[in-house]
Amino acid sequence: MTATEKMKKIIETKGLTEAQLAEAIGVSKGAMHNWMKGVGKPTGTPEAKLQKYAPDNGIFFYQKPLRPGTLLPALLF
Repeated sequence: MTATEKMKKIIETKGLTEAQLAEAIGVSKGAMHNWMKGVGKPTGTPEAKLQKYAPDNGIFFYQKPLRPGTLLPALLF
């Protein structure tokens, strides 16, 4: 699934407009419009903010979902 398809799914499932999603992630309407046309894709902070809207939809922007039963390594602090 491309970034554009992922954003379209978020917009559809959350009932947002492109402009509302752009405002929510802190980018211009022009940037969002370009991404929706497949020109470029979100990176950095906008990408991280998009991820907030995505997990409950099964969408992952910058990390692949784990398979069920996958063991995670212990985190060392």
